[in-house]
Amino acid sequence: MAPETALQMASDMTPEMGPAVERLVFLLSTGLARGAVLALFALSLVIVYRAARAVNFAQAAMAIVPVYVAFAVTSASGSYWLGLVCALVTGALLGAVVERRLLRLVPQDNPLPGIIVAIGLVMVLQAGLAIAFGPDHRPVHAPFSQRPFDVGGVSVLSPYDLFVLIVAAAVMGGFAILFNRTSIGLQLRAAAFAPETSRLLGVRVPRMVTLGWMLSIATAALAALLLVPTGLGLDPHAADVLFVNAFAAAVIGGLDSPVGALVAGLVVGVLASLVTGYASAATAPLAVLALLTVVLLVRPHGLFAARRRERHEDPLPEDRRHEAPAARRPAHPAGPGRHLPARPLPQLPARDLRRGVRRRRRPHAAGRPHRTALPRARGADGRRRVRVRPDRDLGGGRAGRGRGEAADGVVGWLLPLLAGVAGALVVSGALGLLLGLAAARLRGPYLAGLTLALVIALPSAASTIPGLAGAQGISAPFVPVPDALAALIAVEQWHAWLAIVVTACVVTPLVALRAGRVGLRMRAVHDDETAARLAGVDPGRVKAGAFVLSSLAAGLGGVVLAIVTQQVSPGAYGLGFSLLLVVAAVVGGLGSLGGAAIGAVLVTLLPWVVDQATAPLPADLGHRLQGNLEIVLFGVVVIVVTVLWPGGLSRLLRTKRPSQNTQLSQNAQLSQNT
Repeated sequence: MAPETALQMASDMTPEMGPAVERLVFLLSTGLARGAVLALFALSLVIVYRAARAVNFAQAAMAIVPVYVAFAVTSASGSYWLGLVCALVTGALLGAVVERRLLRLVPQDNPLPGIIVAIGLVMVLQAGLAIAFGPDHRPVHAPFSQRPFDVGGVSVLSPYDLFVLIVAAAVMGGFAILFNRTSIGLQLRAAAFAPETSRLLGVRVPRMVTLGWMLSIATAALAALLLVPTGLGLDPHAADVLFVNAFAAAVIGGLDSPVGALVAGLVVGVLASLVTGYASAATAPLAVLALLTVVLLVRPHGLFAARRRERHEDPLPEDRRHEAPAARRPAHPAGPGRHLPARPLPQLPARDLRRGVRRRRRPHAAGRPHRTALPRARGADGRRRVRVRPDRDLGGGRAGRGRGEAADGVVGWLLPLLAGVAGALVVSGALGLLLGLAAARLRGPYLAGLTLALVIALPSAASTIPGLAGAQGISAPFVPVPDALAALIAVEQWHAWLAIVVTACVVTPLVALRAGRVGLRMRAVHDDETAARLAGVDPGRVKAGAFVLSSLAAGLGGVVLAIVTQQVSPGAYGLGFSLLLVVAAVVGGLGSLGGAAIGAVLVTLLPWVVDQATAPLPADLGHRLQGNLEIVLFGVVVIVVTVLWPGGLSRLLRTKRPSQNTQLSQNAQLSQNT
């Protein structure tokens, strides 16, 4: 019996329902269809995480490339099914090429280089697609009708929604059989959870990792191909929101649980559909963020992940935490009777690492009064004498009136500016504190999932607040040039000087903190969290402080950007802008203030150089290259620098003299060889 006939028979037998119930049923059915797509994409993230123990942040860009291939094949041949097969094959080949030819060149001891290479790959692929096919939306037609069926007066699933559900169920059932019933699935699981033991048993672990990447990208391409006909159309960024929601679903379910990806994907899809139907589409990311936050507070590793004890937990019982660091003997997290391997404590003064240590002020010597306690000159009546010069008559003369008017003009723009800066610092500091508290509990991809959801949710929240004028934003007040400098510099130069002053006000305290006890504690937590805790440092407090400092600096940067552009809008601080700042810092060199400056100069100068080089080109080609060629070049620079110089350009340009210990070891080695 055909689906249309069965649904028509069900429609004849179903009684009439009210408008509220009809709307609820329609939203639930639509949410199930969208949730099935999210579950597929989340499953692709779980597959690559189980294969390589890493999150592929280029999943969206790598999934949209096969969709473009399917669009080109379908347009040329007129067959949707041929385009579908070509998309799956292209996704599998792309996953194999990226894993074998690119990711194997990245150091595997630290997950950060792999993440940065993935972000650079996102830039190259998305900007390359915009150059090749154009940045405009392209309509993609579905193979079945998207008009929903009418069952008892209620609009339910459309034929295309039924097709999506059937395909998703078939793919998930196939993966269940593959992982649980076949030898290849057993080898994939063994290579993911115990690679060294699997090598000893004859499993080709690199080949299994490549197979996992192929399956992951093919599944992600299928999910993107199923989603594109239901959205605005095909463009290079069509899968970005899908990736963020699917990543949130994978984190909610557990990054190592395929069942969790299935359940969480359906839940997130239904939740987004209900919130969109009853509130607005801009509120849906807030609901997903709230669900993700609640789940991570209860289960930091996801609902379906196995419980585990992290290595960063305090290995000492409550009754031994008061002992001195030298007398502590931490127990191994695996159980009693075993101990952690000997690790050298950071070479830091213990008095600088212990909590609550403050420098005592030296008492004043006897007979030597404090500088502020010196007596002031007083008159015969005991009152303080105030000396007034004739040319400074407190505004009584012409010069005083002129200075008073100038002061009023300065106050007219300075006070609102200072108030805006203070408000930005308060809001950004509060958000940084919340993220810092989350960072003290979450680790790795789970913290990344929370921050990605926050990046999507905050602009949506700003666009829904009535006082912020929606997605168009609000106009920032104009900061004029002071009258004393109006004849010397232009407005642009004045804004540039303001940016330089704000940057100096940010960098100077950061340099002082980095050279002091705060910097010592941060480096101790970064090098070895357990050793830092044994030395008396609270890693949670240090991380929260680092997030607060970072957010304060970002808030001041937002103030400067608002002054220069004279506008504040949610779209100006989106996901792409955030990734660009992260990549700029990594290219310059993480952990170095000079590296951040190098990355900022590169981000600023590269678009100008590309615009000057592409100015003589034809209009059509110039329109495609504008804003895209510099992103491709920057992505290539990111990949090359991360692979060849993981420390960034600042470490490459830094001339470091060898220490005395290095010289002694080199001399000893030379003597031994001689």
